[in-house]
Amino acid sequence: MRCTLGFWKQSRGSLLRHTKDKGLMITQSDEDLIQALGNGDEAALRTLVDRHTLSIYRFSVRYTSDESLAQDICQEVFLKVYRYARRYKPGLPFKTWLFTIVRNTRIDVARSYSYRKTHSLDGTDQTDLPEAAKQAISHGTPTPEEDYAGKERAQMLEEAVGTLFEPHPYKK
Repeated sequence: MRCTLGFWKQSRGSLLRHTKDKGLMITQSDEDLIQALGNGDEAALRTLVDRHTLSIYRFSVRYTSDESLAQDICQEVFLKVYRYARRYKPGLPFKTWLFTIVRNTRIDVARSYSYRKTHSLDGTDQTDLPEAAKQAISHGTPTPEEDYAGKERAQMLEEAVGTLFEPHPYKK
């Protein structure tokens, strides 16, 4: 996702774009564009993408330290902007709304990547696993003897608990 940036200047809530041919041209504010997108104007999305891709990308790279992951975050953010444009509340700052989406998307992506990191339980190299994990893997399911002994202990415990609630011999 590439950003086609001109020379942008901030002026009284509207962005001004300097072009060689036309001088200064007043463009719509981000708030106007997101409302237009909410009403179905897909050209407004292209303008928002052009304006904000670079800042979202830089923000994402700073926190992920991974350029390809930052590009994925940018794409996901603009998909969410497209989906949730109708939810934008006029009067609220657009950038705050946008970067809330960026932050939440970054957290979601980080979660999905942390769940993908797994250890192979089939491999013979278990040197990097903790001792408890090695024992759990090696012992897996109980043997028939261990299973029977566990059932026997459970039955004895149940009988012992049952005697606790017998009426006192003097109260018969």
